[in-house]
Amino acid sequence: MPGRTEKLSTIGTDPQIIVHDMSVAPGMIVKGRLGYLRDGKCLVVQGERAGEKFTASPAWPKGVEPVLTGDKRGVKVPGFGVISEGDSIVAGGNFWGVGDTRAKGVEIDARCLAQDGFIVFNADSFES
Repeated sequence: MPGRTEKLSTIGTDPQIIVHDMSVAPGMIVKGRLGYLRDGKCLVVQGERAGEKFTASPAWPKGVEPVLTGDKRGVKVPGFGVISEGDSIVAGGNFWGVGDTRAKGVEIDARCLAQDGFIVFNADSFES
């Protein structure tokens, strides 16, 4: 749709996750490990990119839901399964910087807005 902008919103409470409604997102393989921030009750992705360690706020595709399995928080990805804190993630997506205007106004605890920006995951791109 011409003029369409990306929309980020949040769902859930513990964990609270960021979801997006983009049908097509820029694609590269992004990797990391899912972590949980107890203070903000949210998830982060930690990894290494171009030789530098990062902590990013994940933006999941529409349809992903927050889950609590035992004492681990995570997400349920349609067509893929559950990704829990401590699990590795490999998926298509892109990095957005911390000041990216597309993420402006996302309503999540400030402690959950990771210092290194966002990883925006593409739908149907998660790998085992």
